[in-house]
Amino acid sequence: MSQRFFIVEDHPVYAVGLRRLLEGTPGRVYVGAATRETEAWAALRDGGADLVLVDLSLREGSGLGLLQRLARVPSPPVRIVLTMNSHPSDLAAARASGVAAILSKDLDPPALIAAIDATAPAPAPADATLVARIASLTDREREVLRCLGEGLTTREIAERLFISPKTVETHRIHLKEKLEVPTATALVRLAVLAQGHF
Repeated sequence: MSQRFFIVEDHPVYAVGLRRLLEGTPGRVYVGAATRETEAWAALRDGGADLVLVDLSLREGSGLGLLQRLARVPSPPVRIVLTMNSHPSDLAAARASGVAAILSKDLDPPALIAAIDATAPAPAPADATLVARIASLTDREREVLRCLGEGLTTREIAERLFISPKTVETHRIHLKEKLEVPTATALVRLAVLAQGHF
């Protein structure tokens, strides 16, 4: 069964690029886009999509307001926030509304797709081996993994943790080794799925 996706974004170039990226992945069908909260709510309130990608900063209305409204509908769609520089209080409110992920618009396409794929309804990774591997990480490695799960780039992680980008890259290498994942994309996917396990 195809996953119907809807984009709420007021930057047309980004919206078109995102649509083309998602249409290029198997099992996804584009069902529409909106640039304003009221327009998006009219299209989505009766269950018009399975996946909604939302920019919190809209020219008219609020992405956060839309997320809060969608959270109250029966069988709400999977909601993902795509953001550049949102205020921490807005991100906290978005999390409280039940979004599946908050992802940076700076993510490269493979990492973005992996992070979106990871939000598909699936059992969380409660596998004892994986939990043990996560438990074996250092505090700093867990912080980096948590940041990856939030969709932050290497530069953003470095700024948040007050370390150099090179140090972040070193932690990413160690995380791939310790968690036994082969690629950076696989690491991001695991980081999103593992939220709540560390």
